[in-house]
This record gives sequence, C-alpha cells and structure tokens, in this order.
Amino acid sequence: MTDHTTGTLPDDTQANHLATSPQEATQLDGAPQDCALLDTPPLVVSDLTVTYPDGAETLTVLDHVNFAPQPGQLTAITGSSGSGKSTLLTSASLLTAPTSGTIMVNGKDAWALGEHERTTLRRDSLGIVFQQPNLFASLTAREQLLMSADIRVQDRSAFARIGNALWNRAKYRRAQEQALSRANEMLALVGLQDKGDLFPHQLSGGQRQRVNIARALMSSPQVLLADEPTSALDEDTSEEVLQLLHSITRELNVATVLVTHDRALLRWCDTSYELHRGHLTLN
Repeated sequence: MTDHTTGTLPDDTQANHLATSPQEATQLDGAPQDCALLDTPPLVVSDLTVTYPDGAETLTVLDHVNFAPQPGQLTAITGSSGSGKSTLLTSASLLTAPTSGTIMVNGKDAWALGEHERTTLRRDSLGIVFQQPNLFASLTAREQLLMSADIRVQDRSAFARIGNALWNRAKYRRAQEQALSRANEMLALVGLQDKGDLFPHQLSGGQRQRVNIARALMSSPQVLLADEPTSALDEDTSEEVLQLLHSITRELNVATVLVTHDRALLRWCDTSYELHRGHLTLN
C-alpha cells in the first residue's frame, strides 16, 4: 500500500520564503523548461478572432488579437466585464476554437491538430488555474493532485492491454511513485507541505486556491493560465496568491498569464494588457 505521507524535502525546495514585494523578488535558479530552448515563446497567439452569431448580427468578441507571454514573466490581462477576457483565456487554453487566426503551443499549430493530439498538447503544455478551485470534497489536498496525474498515466497506458502485463504494471507503479513525489514537491512549492492530508473543508479559501495552483503545475507545464484566481478572496489573501504566482513564475520559468479585474495586483506583474471591445493593447 502506498504511503501518502509528505516526504521530507531539502530546505531550498520548500519555497516558503517568498519576497514581500516585486522589487525584492529575484529570479531563482530552477530547472529550465524545454520551451526555454525554443526561439519562440511557448504560447503565441496571432491574429486571433472569435465571433458569435447574435441574432441577425455577428458579435466580434476578439478582434485580431496578438499575444505572446514570455517564460519567467507574469503577464496580466485586464478589462471590464464582457470585454472578452474569458474568451481569450479559453482560446489560449485550447477550449474555444478561433474563428480565424492561429494559436501556437510549443511550436505546434494547435487547431491544425486532431482532437486527441490537441488534448494531449493542452494536458502536457498548459496548466489552468480556475477561478474557483473546484476541489473534490472527498479527496485530500494531495489526492487532488494525484488524481490529475493518474488521468494522464491512464491515458498514456492505454496500450497496457497489449504485451507483457507484468511489465506494464511495474511501469504504472513507477509512474504512481513519480506522481506522489511530484505532488509532495508541488504542495511544498505552494507552502502546503503540512496540509496534504487535509480535505477541502479543512482548508481556508486561500489554501484551496493554492491547491488549485499546485494541481495546475503537476504536468510541468510551460504555460500557466490563471482565470481571476483572486476574485473570491479578500485583499490580503489575494496579495498572497499573487505573490505566490510571481515566485512560481520565476522559479519554474513558466509563462504565466493572469486574467484579473483588480488593478491593485498589477504591481506583481511584469507586463499588462488591456482588453477593450475585442482589441488587446499593451498598458
């Protein structure tokens, strides 16, 4: 039976000592992602247009949007309600098909791929932090992360019905062990190394959002997409979550995109854009 207790990690991997301001934060030496070796950013949105029928008219939600967040930087997108922020994020997440334009993820034209290839690309390259944590009430914080890893293992092990069953079971066990190690590492990264055995109702709102972030990082994504992650949090907790995202972005060299309506949080961001009537402009 697998022991799901939190492993002891070196002090320098705990990542609990976050900067108290953007000015004090310095880029940490983390293992570079594969995308850092590419000439282009891991996510490149070019001439993205999304339209919907609106009675006899056509509603243009995004109008020739160009966008390429950089690794190791926290990029914010602001805009009023109905400006198209959510549509831009779901498009970047490969959940909303563009009417025209391209979305390149790690050098691949996502919408030129088949559905299964696109799903795999999203699963392996993009981490999504939802507005609401959407945690399963019956799972502990650690199990929330392990479940997302298990889905990936099950999908990749579909061939296990063919060939040496014993060999495949051994490979699956190794994958489970690696997932447990990764889950403990990610919980430590977000400051919850001692909360892995707690259920959602035993966690504060800020802690649940930290589990949400840790879960999004389980696949070692090159891009982290956060949809209003502080909308349900108080001012102090919102500041803590942005501080955490700022630190993670640098430590993991991930390109983080934050959709927010709270301009007070922009001080933690390297770059910010304004979305107005479907047009994206640099602030």
